[in-house]
This record gives sequence, C-alpha cells and structure tokens, in this order.
Amino acid sequence: MFNFRCLNCFFSENVIFATLFLTIMKRLLILVILLMSFSGYCTAQMPGSRPSTMHFEEDTYDFGIINETDGVVAHVFEFTNTGNKPFVIEKVSVSCGCTVPEYSKAPILPGRKSTIKISYDPANRPGAFMKEIYIISNGQANVNKIMVKGEVIPRPRTVEEDYPFSLGNGLRVNRLSLNYRYIGQQSTRSMSVGYVNTSTKPISLGYSIEPSSRFLQVSAPKTLCAGCKGEITVTYDLRAGEIWGRLSDRVWLTIDDKRALLPLSTTMTAIDRFPATSNAKAPHAQVNTSFYHVGEIKRTQEPTRDFTLTNTGKEPLIVRWVSSSRVVSSTLKAGTVIAPGKSLTVRLTLHPAEEESGTVVGTVTLVTNDPSRPVRDLRVAADLE
Repeated sequence: MFNFRCLNCFFSENVIFATLFLTIMKRLLILVILLMSFSGYCTAQMPGSRPSTMHFEEDTYDFGIINETDGVVAHVFEFTNTGNKPFVIEKVSVSCGCTVPEYSKAPILPGRKSTIKISYDPANRPGAFMKEIYIISNGQANVNKIMVKGEVIPRPRTVEEDYPFSLGNGLRVNRLSLNYRYIGQQSTRSMSVGYVNTSTKPISLGYSIEPSSRFLQVSAPKTLCAGCKGEITVTYDLRAGEIWGRLSDRVWLTIDDKRALLPLSTTMTAIDRFPATSNAKAPHAQVNTSFYHVGEIKRTQEPTRDFTLTNTGKEPLIVRWVSSSRVVSSTLKAGTVIAPGKSLTVRLTLHPAEEESGTVVGTVTLVTNDPSRPVRDLRVAADLE
C-alpha cells in the first residue's frame, strides 16, 4: 500500500534543501560580483588615477622665443621616487622626431632623484609649438605627462627654397604644375606661378602653348627687371566654347627668345555648370561596382567585364565625355542618354598583348551631368602570367 506520508516527507525535506542551496548560491554570486567589481576598479585606476611614485619638480617648461637658426634646445626635468619600491622608466613616448628624450633605464631607488632631458629641434618648424611627453613606468601602472612649448622665429629663406625650379637665364619659379580640378561650362579659373629674376640684367619674356588651346590664357610681363619678383597668371576660360572632359596643356616660356628648360603643365576637367543650390530632380549616376579584378590571365587573352550604370535621379542622365586608357576599351559612348530609373550595361575589355608581366589596370573615365559626382572611373585589372 502506497505511503503518502513518506512522499510528503520527501518533498518537504527536498524543498528545505533546495531553499538552503539557493541561498548559499546567491551569497556566493554576490561575493563573486563584488570581487570582480573591486578587481575592475583597481585595474581601471592603475593607468590614470592611481597616484604615481614619480614626482616632478615641474611638469611644463617654456623655451620662450627661440630662433630656428639657433639649433637644438634642451631642458632637464628632475623627478623623485616618492614610493617605497624601486621603479624603472620603461618607455618615453613623444609625438614627433623633433622631440628627443634622454633618460636612464637603471632602477630608481625610493627617495632618490633622477632626470629626463628633453631636446627640441626647431629646424623647419617655424611658429608656436607645444609638445607632450608621456613617461611610462612601474610595470606600465603609472603614466606621467610633461610638456615643452615655445615659439620659433623662422630663419631667412633662400631664393632657391622659395623658387626651387630654374628655367634658365636666371629665371626661377615656385611651381611647375597647375591642377584646376573641375571647371564648369562658361566659367573661368585662374592660378598663379611666382617668379624671380636672379640675374643681374633685365630679361625678356614670352610664351607658347602646346598643344595650341583656345581655352588657355597666359598673362605675364614682357620684361623682368634684375632681381624682380612677380606672378604669371594662367587662366582657363571656358567661355570660348563648349568642351567636356579632361584637358592638359603645356606652357613653354621663352627667356630672351630661348625656350625655358622646363614647361608649366596645366590640367583641368570640364563639367556642367551646376547651380549652387541642390536640385532634387537632378540625374544621379550609380554603378554596381567601379572595379573588377579578373585574376591571372595570359597575354593573348582579352577578358571582359560588365558594369551596370543606372540613373536613379528624376531627369535624363547624359554621358558628356568618355576616355579610355591605353590597355582598355569600352562600349560606352559620349552622348549616351539614360532615362530616369533605367540602366545601361557598359562592357570593358582589357588588351594586355603589349604589356609586360605584372598587374595591368585599365581605366575608363566618364563625365556626366550628375551634379553630386560628375566624374567617375571604372577599372578592370588582371595579373599577367
């Protein structure tokens, strides 16, 4: 016969045991959490807020006004080990090569003093400076910061430094390349080239543009006096007609009827003249990808890859200009129009037959009437066996 009394005793005893077990486990869990919190607190405090045993007499030194020509300046910071254990400086971190620390790596005993020498080189660094130096010690437990600051009076610059390019007959200029980036239709943009006549006599100045460009204008004096400085102004004027895409020119100066040793090079990309305010209905060119790598190929192969060009705007997308690099061809043509919401497949074909071994990259550049990004590059690359 089944004994219900024994069954009741069984549940009663096990409930008491379970309750006792849960109580013990809760107390253990609380203890573990407290220990972890305390450990985390101590760990977090070590690098920053734990008191350092490295005590500096001063933590900032102002060099004041120094001359660039005076050379390296230095200051010695003195500190004391205020702790009850020796420590070693493990690392001194500086922000640049102009600031150099010198210090002993020997253990610093309790109560003893030591020094860190900080040198600053003002060469080619005119103007105000402020350099922070971080000293790591005591098993990376302590990080101390010291700082040097001051102001550097620049040295006199030579003519060769300000005008590094010699064009002959004493004429020097400060630049040879002019990049105008994007210029809108019916717009103008000017850039200047600084010059100096270092000769002891006047020189005559002229110029020619190659290839001949009706969009490029040069404004320069016809005669430069001895020792004179000035500017040559070079202007792209797109009011002379309609042009799209990248344009590169070379301006050859003539000095006393002799061609200069080096030309002035100019580049720009002609795009639409977009309004200053955004147009919500403007066309928008979107491509599924701008780069494909076809892997390893033989020189006799001509791999192709398809790009999808989509107009996600609300007005027709017009391809104004297309240019392909030497090793690639494209099915995309200037004058192509893509209606809003429509897409076009553009196929690029690599032609690596005349290339040497290595990676070959073909680039197709297109200019569209998308105001948000008028110029895009599509690329296909391959590795030749």
